[in-house]
Amino acid sequence: MLSQLRVDIVCRGLAAVLPDETGRDPYSEAKKLGKFKLIDSGNTTTTEKIVDRIVFHRLEFERRNFEKENKEMKLIELIESSKTGATGMVGATTYATRHTLKATNCNLRPS
Repeated sequence: MLSQLRVDIVCRGLAAVLPDETGRDPYSEAKKLGKFKLIDSGNTTTTEKIVDRIVFHRLEFERRNFEKENKEMKLIELIESSKTGATGMVGATTYATRHTLKATNCNLRPS
C-alpha cells in the first residue's frame, strides 16, 4: 500500500503507540521498508493530558457555577424578604435591589 500511494517516509512523534487490533505494530510495514522515522517534535502534549485538562476545567466550571448559583439564591431571598419588610418603602427597596444585582453581576461586593 505504501508503494501504491507513493509514500516515501512515515513519521511519528515520541508518544507511545498502542498496537493495532491484531496486536501488531501499526508501523511494522514502514519499518520493514526502511521508510519509518521517529521525530521529536518537542511537544509533550498527549491525549491523556488533554482529557485531564478538560475534566479539571469542567469541575472548576461546575464549582464556580455552584457558588454563583448560591449567591444568586441568597440575593433572591434577600429581595423577597425585603419586599415583605415592615418599612413600607417599596421604592427604596427596589432601588437598592437593582444596584445590589448590578454589583453582584459585575463580581463587586455591594456596600
